[in-house]
Amino acid sequence: NNYTVLRAKFDEWLANQAVQAGAILITETNVEDLLYEGEQVIGVKTGRPEGDIYAKGVIIAEGANSMLTQKAGLQKDGLNTGQIAVAVKEIISIPQDKIEERFNLEEGQGATIELLGDATQGMVGTGFIYTNKDSLSVGVGALLSQVVRQKINPNELLERMKNHPVIKPLLKDGETKEYLGHLIPEGGYHGIPKLYKGGLLVAGDAAMFVNGLHREGSNLAMISGKLAGEAMIQAKIKGDFSEQQLSSYERELKKTFVVKDLQKYQNVTSLLETN
Repeated sequence: NNYTVLRAKFDEWLANQAVQAGAILITETNVEDLLYEGEQVIGVKTGRPEGDIYAKGVIIAEGANSMLTQKAGLQKDGLNTGQIAVAVKEIISIPQDKIEERFNLEEGQGATIELLGDATQGMVGTGFIYTNKDSLSVGVGALLSQVVRQKINPNELLERMKNHPVIKPLLKDGETKEYLGHLIPEGGYHGIPKLYKGGLLVAGDAAMFVNGLHREGSNLAMISGKLAGEAMIQAKIKGDFSEQQLSSYERELKKTFVVKDLQKYQNVTSLLETN
């Protein structure tokens, strides 16, 4: 009952769903800072020639290294390398029949493989191989603090894993179509910043919503984004974008698996790092 989804395709599709529902999509634009009226957020400062963008409500969802969350004073201490993982991944093209043969699959089936221990040279993290229709997603990630301490280049870690005698035959004659690196928040429950202030909410990776034990991030991001959107809608109906009104977002989040699971596994990362 599980599926792999290529984010490059899924994200474009999902953005188009928002546009069809009435959203205006502005791409290739950096948000440099928040705009304020007193303590109330009233928009964003951008680097675009057309100027800044004003809004009654702003939702920060800019990923793990959220500079805006820090600038807003919601994450006062900033991030440390023990709260962030660095992961690298390749999409490797291989014919469907070869994938089914090598991974012992029936037609239409897929496989997900998690690799522990040697794949990360003992660092806290995992390697992985996910089969797609006619490609493999192959990657590895580890805590940034340990990558820095051991002076390991993440790409070299991936190449080492790909050339392991157990892995290499699975990738034979494959052609790399995509390569990407990504920062993943691993601060868990203890790393969650304050999630709201007047005119402002925080969702997804910027809010540390990743369950490292379950390898979950996209679903937590989507649920928190949905609840943030609903909180903004209620604020618009009431004509009140105050901090008190937007605090309902956090209350609703606490009812979901997003916060409940993070709370349940709050000590897992430190346990793994010290054992």
